[in-house]
Amino acid sequence: MSWQDGIAFEVDFWDRWFRSQGAEWPEDYKTRLDPALPVSPAYVEMLDQIPCNPVRVLDVGAGPLTVFGRTHPRKQLILVPTDALAREYDILLEKYNIVPPVRTIFVEAEKLTSLFLPESFDFVHAQNSIDHCRSPYDAVRQMLTVAKVGGWVWLNHTENEAEKEKYTGFHQWNFTVRDGDFIIWSKTQSVNVSRELRVAADVLSNRANNWTSVTLHKRAPFSA
Repeated sequence: MSWQDGIAFEVDFWDRWFRSQGAEWPEDYKTRLDPALPVSPAYVEMLDQIPCNPVRVLDVGAGPLTVFGRTHPRKQLILVPTDALAREYDILLEKYNIVPPVRTIFVEAEKLTSLFLPESFDFVHAQNSIDHCRSPYDAVRQMLTVAKVGGWVWLNHTENEAEKEKYTGFHQWNFTVRDGDFIIWSKTQSVNVSRELRVAADVLSNRANNWTSVTLHKRAPFSA
């Protein structure tokens, strides 16, 4: 199954999710529809370090309903969710008569600068999504480009998902941490992202409970 074939699988998943109001994850359904959803505690401290208010947040690969919080105890958030399948998701939202608290807009993760100027966002986020791209490394470079100097990119993904899913559909890439470095790899390629981007960002990566978490603190101008 190719990446293109994976689109139908993804749309079918969300169709069932909407139809059943969350399927196996009913709390996730309620959470994503909550207009006052608080920011995850994991992000609160990092957002506090950003001096400006409001804080512009980009959520990449957000799906039809972003899971990123809308409210912060001390900051106003301007949240912009994006996804390569936003048009397909709009059809599902209309089908089930759902108005999202924040609507996901269409742009591919590898082409963020086709829609946003460099250094447009204070915080750029992706959860379980960038490893589904055609080119995750290009997507990370784009995320770093649209982040402001002094801003943050946060990636949180299941470790080595392509291996687990046997390289079907969207699952063509693996994320892991080796010797403290963030690695993107597939059957034919491997990129040490920590080394490649170290001139522009401080990259901190860790692996725990089958998840790979990476933060990039942008400290110099960068262009993908």
